Amino acid sequence: AAGRSPAFGSFAAGDVLEVLVAMNGKTFRPSGHSVVVERQRKMKVGFIYSGNAADLGWNYQHNVARLQIERMFFGQIETLVETDVPEWGPNECVACAEEPMWNATRQAWEDQPPGRLAHRAAVIMKRWIEEEDVKLIFATSYWYQWDAYHLAARYPDRYFVHITGWLTRPNMFQVFPRVYQARYLVGIALAWYIKAHGLPKRVGYVASFPIGAVARGINALKLGLELVDPDIEVYVTYILSWSDPRREELAARRLIRAYGVEAIV
Repeated sequence: AAGRSPAFGSFAAGDVLEVLVAMNGKTFRPSGHSVVVERQRKMKVGFIYSGNAADLGWNYQHNVARLQIERMFFGQIETLVETDVPEWGPNECVACAEEPMWNATRQAWEDQPPGRLAHRAAVIMKRWIEEEDVKLIFATSYWYQWDAYHLAARYPDRYFVHITGWLTRPNMFQVFPRVYQARYLVGIALAWYIKAHGLPKRVGYVASFPIGAVARGINALKLGLELVDPDIEVYVTYILSWSDPRREELAARRLIRAYGVEAIV
């Protein structure tokens, strides 16, 4: 719709005054002496997953959240998704190879992945920003944080949300659910079961990577066990993978044979 308004009489042709109305996604612009109401472009938000969105686990839950965002902000937000994005392997990012400092932030850490970071996430995020004008990116796995960290410096007008890490910038944020609370409750319930049935006081834990987010879960389980019985021991093994059924099975069998654990988390 268009109409004349004396309030905009002082604006020359071509001057722009924008009033963004979040609820209906419209933009008001003066055109000569008229005010034209235009439909605002949808804000684009990107999601990067390390696995398949149908895994009924980590990536599935992130995808549920993505779909909920689209429903809550219907007509205002468009989401882009990349699944099965590798976290390590041959470097796929030319810009990353040209900047030695890209890897410097992780060289001092002991929890590096096997091999080198693939930087595939960096390739995707750069393309989204430069070609799709994506404003906000959710990097949903631990090893993406270095790509997000450096891209946040390169594109200060874009926003990045990373899951499970610690690196931040004014336009990069870290989030992580309090899953350790559930681990604590599991420890309490498991300890009561072991105590009630007179079972061996040994519990096995099959963990993914030796990183902070995983360590919090292990510590919470141990605290829950100790609340009931301080003598229960926890044996931990790392499989260096987020999801690998074969490694998980082998690790569980080893915990049973080598340590005689009564339960495995």
